[in-house]
Amino acid sequence: MPRRQATLALGAGLAGEPLRTSAATLYEAARVDDLVARPVVAAGAVFRECPFGLFLDRRVTDVRRFEESGSSAVEDLRLGLWAGALLTLSISQDGPLPYVATVCGFVVLGGEIVDVTSGANGRHRLHLADPGPWFEAWRGRRWPTGGGREWSLLGRPGVTGVAVGESGT
Repeated sequence: MPRRQATLALGAGLAGEPLRTSAATLYEAARVDDLVARPVVAAGAVFRECPFGLFLDRRVTDVRRFEESGSSAVEDLRLGLWAGALLTLSISQDGPLPYVATVCGFVVLGGEIVDVTSGANGRHRLHLADPGPWFEAWRGRRWPTGGGREWSLLGRPGVTGVAVGESGT
């Protein structure tokens, strides 16, 4: 993992709260080792576990915010007017859509998008329920999706997204 990504992941709280000194920022070695040792999401997991698609959110920057809020909503997502409308329509017609949030490729949250509320300037709020059994393929894992935009809709016919799994398939 590049130094910049490691700094972002640690800063997001993935290895707990650090001990800050005037010379360094220190993390518990066991927590960092556990983070680095996370297994990778298996290639093809989206198509196997979520055959009707999955929403990947890569804009999470602070894991503690989710842990402390206990909120069932992901706020202020820039979907845009059309994508927001299509996502809302899809959920109303086809039911909940699996949702996975990552920080630097580390899976930090899973859920089912059960509703979408539009806001100002193409921003939306995703309302989440607890994830279904499908989330076990992501829980406690790394998902090396590579570079890309803040969010992607994966596994839907005619939709291109980021690479999935080790082999990019």
